[in-house]
Amino acid sequence: MMQSALYGKFLGKALPLDQAKQALMEVWKDFGSLKVSNLLNGYYFIQCETEELQNRMLFDGSWTIASRILQLASWREGFQPTIEQLSTTAVWIQIFHLPIELWNVETLEAMVSFFGKVLKIDEHTQSQSRTRFARVCIEINLRLPLQQGVWVKYGDSNILALV
Repeated sequence: MMQSALYGKFLGKALPLDQAKQALMEVWKDFGSLKVSNLLNGYYFIQCETEELQNRMLFDGSWTIASRILQLASWREGFQPTIEQLSTTAVWIQIFHLPIELWNVETLEAMVSFFGKVLKIDEHTQSQSRTRFARVCIEINLRLPLQQGVWVKYGDSNILALV
C-alpha cells in the first residue's frame, strides 16, 4: 500500500478536507481508485490503487484547486507532517530556442540537470511531434534561487536556452 501512496500540500493556505477531497476526486475521477485523507500541518495522504496511478498523479499534471497549487511527492518512510517543510517540488519546464538536433534524452538531461533532477521528459518532446519547445519535468530545490536560463555550447556558438 505505501509504495503507491503520496503526500501532498497546497501552496498557501490549506483547504478544508471535504473541499479538497471533493475537488481532487473530481479532477482525478478518470485515473482509478484512490483515497484522500488529511494529515497534520496541512498535508494530505493519498492512497493510490496502483503505482501506475501514483505516477500519473505525480507526472501528468500540475494540479490547481481553488487557485492553489497542490505539490505531490511519493510517500517516504518516516514522513512526519508536523515538522516537515516543503523543500523540493516537481515542475514542468519549457525550453525554448534549442536546436531540434539537440532534442535527445542525453542532451536534455545534461542541460536541465543545471535546474534540478530530471524526473520525466515529455512524450511529445521525445518523439519530436511538437517542436515549439522541449518540455521536461524536474525536481527543484525550493531553498535555492530559481534559474531562468542556461548557456549551451553548440559547435562554434553558444545558445541561451530559456526556461
